Amino acid sequence: MTQVEIEELVSEFKQTAPVRVVALARELGLRVMRTNQWDLTVSGAIVRNQDGAFTVWTNAKHPEIRRRFTIAHEVAHYVLHRDAIGDGIRDDALFRSSLGGILERQANSYAADLLMPLNLVNQCFDEGADSIEKLAAALRVSKTAMSIRLGIPWE
Repeated sequence: MTQVEIEELVSEFKQTAPVRVVALARELGLRVMRTNQWDLTVSGAIVRNQDGAFTVWTNAKHPEIRRRFTIAHEVAHYVLHRDAIGDGIRDDALFRSSLGGILERQANSYAADLLMPLNLVNQCFDEGADSIEKLAAALRVSKTAMSIRLGIPWE
């Protein structure tokens, strides 16, 4: 799949709320798996399989909305940093890895835009989701993530 095809596919998935991030990952050719073998300090990983394909792993002990962000974050690594993944990247609970700060910030930003694209935030708002809580619920993200996305302090 070319980069243009990837971007077109991602754009298609960003048209319907909530974004079906697992389905997107699978359309990109990624396997999505959960493990309960990690402690809470590990959020996820993207690993290159022996056949050259990639598997995204999430921590089954984390809540579903956290796992959704983790999947989006690992999809971002695949889309943006595929050549830097090597055999794999493991992200801790703060989404830090061996890739370094700038690439992790890019992955976080991409993941936020993937799960909370402004067109869907606006659409949900127009349909009556008129608070951070309602917007977060409509897009299946945390209230904190939605607050950060909107630039509104959340306590």
